Amino acid sequence: MRSLMKFIGGRIPHPAVKAMADRLFIITLSGLTLSGYLLGIEEGFICGITALILYMSNIEIGCSRGLAQRKGGFMMLSLISVSLAALKGPYLPLLSLLYTFFLVYTERDDYYRGVPMFLTPLAIHLLSMGISPEKVPGRIFSIFVGVLIAFTSQKVLWPVERREVARQEAGRAIRFRYALRMSLGVGAGLMLGRYMGRSLEAWMAYTFIILHLPIDDEILPKVMKRVGGTVLGGVLYFLMAYRIDSKLIAYLLAAVALYLAFLFMRSCYLTAVTFITLNFFFYSAGMAPFGFLIKQRILLALLGGGIAVAVSVLLPMKEAEKSCS
Repeated sequence: MRSLMKFIGGRIPHPAVKAMADRLFIITLSGLTLSGYLLGIEEGFICGITALILYMSNIEIGCSRGLAQRKGGFMMLSLISVSLAALKGPYLPLLSLLYTFFLVYTERDDYYRGVPMFLTPLAIHLLSMGISPEKVPGRIFSIFVGVLIAFTSQKVLWPVERREVARQEAGRAIRFRYALRMSLGVGAGLMLGRYMGRSLEAWMAYTFIILHLPIDDEILPKVMKRVGGTVLGGVLYFLMAYRIDSKLIAYLLAAVALYLAFLFMRSCYLTAVTFITLNFFFYSAGMAPFGFLIKQRILLALLGGGIAVAVSVLLPMKEAEKSCS
C-alpha cells in the first residue's frame, strides 16, 4: 500500500494532511447523502460543495472572525446568488461579472492564499445558473444544510482554535486589480461557455476560478496538470467501467475516489485531479455517453485554463502583491 501511494502521489501525505482529508471527506459525503437523499443528486452536490468550501475557507483564514459571526451574512449572499442565477436574459453574464467583482473586492481576509470566503457564494451562483423558480426553495434548503454541516464540523466535531493574526490589509489598488482579474475571467468563461452551449457556461467559469486560486500558484503548470489528470482519470474509468454493473458499486468507487482526491490535493495536484475525474465519472455513470463527457471535461480544462493564463498575463500581479494580505 505504501509503495502504491508513493507511486501515484510522489510521497505519502503527512498524517495531518490525512486527518484533514478524513474531515473533508466526511463533510462532503454528509452533504451529498443528506440533501441528495431528500432532493436528488444535483441538490446533494450543491449541499456537499457548500459544506466543503465553507468549512475550508473558515479554517484556512484562521482569524477571529469565525463562521459563527459570518453565517447570517453568508445566507443573505446565498439568497442573492441563487436569485441572480434564476434570472433569464442576455445580460446575465454581465450581472455575474459585476457580482463577482463585488464579492472579491469586498473580501477583507487573506484571500490571496488558501480558500477565500467569497468562493462559496460565487460557486453557488455559478452552479445555480438556469435554475427554475420552482427549484429555488430546494436549492436554499440544500445551502442551509451545507451551512449547518460546516458549522457543526467546526464548532462541535473538530473545533478550530481562534487566534488573532497580525497582518497588513491589502490596499484598494491591489484588491481592485485582483477583483478585476476574477470578474473578467468569470465573464469570459460565461460568454465563451454560452457561445459553445448553455450547458457549459457555468462550468467554464467555475473551472477558471478553481485554476486561478490560490493566487500564488503558477497557473500554466496547474492547467497542464488539470488536463493531464482529466485524461488519465478518463482512461482509468474507461478500463474499469465495463467491469461495473451495479450503481451501488459505482457510488462506492466514487466515494473512494473523492477521498483519495482530498488526500493528494496538497501533495500532488495531478493525482488529485485524476481521482476527481474518476469521482465525476462514477458519480454520473449512465447520465450521458462517456465520450461526450470526457471531451467536455478536457475542453473545460483547456479553455478555463486558457482564460486563467490570459487574465494573469493581461493583469499581472507582483510577488509582493500576491503575498500581501
